[in-house]
Amino acid sequence: MPNFNYENPTNALGNPMESPEDHMFKMVLEIVVSEGYSNLSFGKLKKKGVEEDLLKSYKNKKNVFHAAFEDWMERIVCSYEKICEQAREYIISGNRNKEEGWRQLERLLYRHIYLCFHPKNRNYVLLTARENMIPYEYKVCMTETLSQCFGEVLTELILDVSEVKNRQMAAMLTCTVCAGIHIFVQQPEYCKKIYESTRRLEPNYAVIEDFLNDCFLRTIAVNTAINKPF
Repeated sequence: MPNFNYENPTNALGNPMESPEDHMFKMVLEIVVSEGYSNLSFGKLKKKGVEEDLLKSYKNKKNVFHAAFEDWMERIVCSYEKICEQAREYIISGNRNKEEGWRQLERLLYRHIYLCFHPKNRNYVLLTARENMIPYEYKVCMTETLSQCFGEVLTELILDVSEVKNRQMAAMLTCTVCAGIHIFVQQPEYCKKIYESTRRLEPNYAVIEDFLNDCFLRTIAVNTAINKPF
């Protein structure tokens, strides 16, 4: 189960490894995720350990959020460029076959699930799931970037392995994948409670990642098959 360990990496002296600006960006996202952009303020950032001189250099909260947002988008683009690289090459090549398509799809889903579940990415994932927490212009930019970086690639892979080439169904399945992962990140304690009440054990991250990947693959196969069982 993801996100039960929120420890931050430290150096040999026990001090945070992130720069003051990195810490500020992290705190900006943390506040916006939990309280929304309207409740972001210099006062709350100072309480979270952000240096006053650093805040003054940005003049106001709009500038601070804009800088944090750009940093966030850059990190997302870099992350998805890496995990989507092979899938994009496969799609562009035109040398497709069903078996290789399923391999590419399984690989992409595993990487996406791992990326979302990694504790250091929690605020990034939460903010993508809570787009109503940010101003409209940033919401539009965020959704377009995510779609171009990952959503469109996943949709094309789903179409590639589909027996019935239905773009609307492929898009809906892409949304299902994203939603299925987000519930584990948004409500980790709730999911953990359900798991523990059944197994009486702490959740096993690897098992859950494998289950989600298999579940998504089966869902895609069933919903894009010629002979559906329903």
